[in-house]
Amino acid sequence: MKRYPFPALICLVLGLSALIFRAQQKSLQELKADLAQNNVLQKHDRFPVSSEPQKLAATSPPVELLRLRNEVGTLRQKLETPLPREFSKSQAETDWAFVHGGNKPSQQPGYRSFQAAANVGFDTPEAAFQSFHFAMRNQSQEPLNQSRMKQLYDVPDDFDQPGVNYSIDLGQGIGGEIGYRIVEQKQVSPKDVRLSVDYETRGGGSFRRETILIEKNGQWRIRLAGIRRVTMNPP
Repeated sequence: MKRYPFPALICLVLGLSALIFRAQQKSLQELKADLAQNNVLQKHDRFPVSSEPQKLAATSPPVELLRLRNEVGTLRQKLETPLPREFSKSQAETDWAFVHGGNKPSQQPGYRSFQAAANVGFDTPEAAFQSFHFAMRNQSQEPLNQSRMKQLYDVPDDFDQPGVNYSIDLGQGIGGEIGYRIVEQKQVSPKDVRLSVDYETRGGGSFRRETILIEKNGQWRIRLAGIRRVTMNPP
């Protein structure tokens, strides 16, 4: 190890201390400059710049500040935008004709209101479809028990037997529809038929769905989205 004379060692320590002190002074000055610049930007953002030429006006705000300004402006514009008003029935019908360029399902041949639906049997896909919707919307008169579901849906023969349990997925739900019109009937297989149906809602809107019906023992039934047999654990 190299040894330094005692006076030389003192000089070396003093030199290092001076270098450290100058570095600290420089860092402190840079920090003060950054703080001063931030204060200038905050004042620049808080108060509008006058028409007189000033040094502060020439200072350009950072990119982050400009981005935040744009976001605030967008939010303010959304808050000041009035909420959509409710339209009358006549206005809704006018909008329908404007958007769709045609009549609503209720204004076309073959439309059937659910209020006029009836239990017409299950001999044809169209009849089974109407009887299905009549049953679903009149459960207060005839509860939808397992025997009734067996008549409406394509389920195994033992679906309504005591002690037998199935987990079923009905698929499409029933909501605010007021009627329907069968647009197309397509034979998928000798015992499968696909119905393309336009539904009309209370608000004057419309949407289309497809339903598969399956023929079994001369009767047509709605195909479930899924079904599987389950075993119930003893109590």
